[in-house]
Amino acid sequence: MRVVRITARQPPREKKAPVACDGRFFPAGQTAPGYLANFDLLTDLPNRSMFHDRLSRALVQARRRGERVGVMFLDVDKFELINDSLGHDMGDTLLRQVARRLCDTVRPGDDTVGRLSGDEFGIILSGLRNAAAGLLAQKNVDVFNTPFQLGAHSRQVTGSIGISLYPGDGADNETLLKATDAAMYRAKARGRNSFVFFRNALAAKRGSAALSARCPGAGQCAAL
Repeated sequence: MRVVRITARQPPREKKAPVACDGRFFPAGQTAPGYLANFDLLTDLPNRSMFHDRLSRALVQARRRGERVGVMFLDVDKFELINDSLGHDMGDTLLRQVARRLCDTVRPGDDTVGRLSGDEFGIILSGLRNAAAGLLAQKNVDVFNTPFQLGAHSRQVTGSIGISLYPGDGADNETLLKATDAAMYRAKARGRNSFVFFRNALAAKRGSAALSARCPGAGQCAAL
């Protein structure tokens, strides 16, 4: 007597589309030595540790060549609403799509896109010329113009970007990253969906402090 085992056919699992930014992609279950320590498993982008290392290398090269380096932080605005309304799986899908779009805006071989934390990405712009940082920042804001397809749902999402520049805003990793972070929070405070340079954020902060000093009482500066 012949016994035939019948198993239910499983629907194909959705494959994680690779983020074509660094070219370091491996078959399922396989990774190169050191991959887990240096790259983000969700997006395949450099993680915070690798991002810091690449920024250090970019600054060394910039000093040698007399070039400028730009550092950007991009925060996905109100990301928690996606997680709360659609679930964490769709939140992960959104982050992968954001990563792919950011990779499409940078210059291959020159720039680095990394995932620094939950919904925060970092970008290193090497060998910058005068207007390049502003143009590239606008391109990164514009990647959010097209709605994101999250399963059966289409969602419009925005991003806030802070930018610092070497050597004007700092000469080392720590100073530049703090400046970039401050600029990003300035972008969020002024309404999100925009980019702010650290020097502009600093000027605005100084202007607010000066105004507060001149106008200690509420309503005293209405005529200014």
